[in-house]
Amino acid sequence: MTEPTVQAEPKPKSWFAKQFKFGERERFMVMLVAPAITILFLFQVVPIVIGTNASFRDWALHDPQKTWVGLQKYVSVLSDGSFVELVLPNTIMFMVFSVSVSLVLGLCLALMLNRKFFGQAVVQTILLLPLMVAPVVAAIMLRWMFNDQFGIVNVIVGWVGIPPQAWLVERWSAFAIVVGTDVWLWTPWFTLLLLAGLQSLPKEPFEAAAIDGAGKWRT
Repeated sequence: MTEPTVQAEPKPKSWFAKQFKFGERERFMVMLVAPAITILFLFQVVPIVIGTNASFRDWALHDPQKTWVGLQKYVSVLSDGSFVELVLPNTIMFMVFSVSVSLVLGLCLALMLNRKFFGQAVVQTILLLPLMVAPVVAAIMLRWMFNDQFGIVNVIVGWVGIPPQAWLVERWSAFAIVVGTDVWLWTPWFTLLLLAGLQSLPKEPFEAAAIDGAGKWRT
């Protein structure tokens, strides 16, 4: 007589396996994001690693050995008076003005686009056009526009009797142009993110507030 076979009890799944299932759906999602992750890795992570490695070496054409110098370049930069007096303040001011203005304008535009009005699709398309302009292209455009000899900006101000200005030579005018260009490039990005967040909110609380008498500024 054959003995009855005893089936082994299934091994209980670990907490990690329960929390992070990796089935057919998860594999399909990985396939969708894999090309974007690969491109991001090749064009963002790899250059950062190469640049970081170069910062610790004497990376010059006359030194094919790429001699390791450690923190020497960082010490040289931090001990330079122009870095503390000029570069660092300009960088901090650029961050504060650029991010704050882009965020405020992006929020205002997102609130405007979150409401239905005539021509909304056209306005939304125009506002998102700067996202299609590469920063390098924008820099070249601004350099030509504000050229002190043949720039279109000096031509326009000349019509009202203002003499040509060296916009890109003076510190504060050049700073304002750089900040304005960065705001123009990144405001649509803030608008898109904030608009997506606003449109994901449920409509019921806003409708209830409108019924209770709340005005447009509150809803």
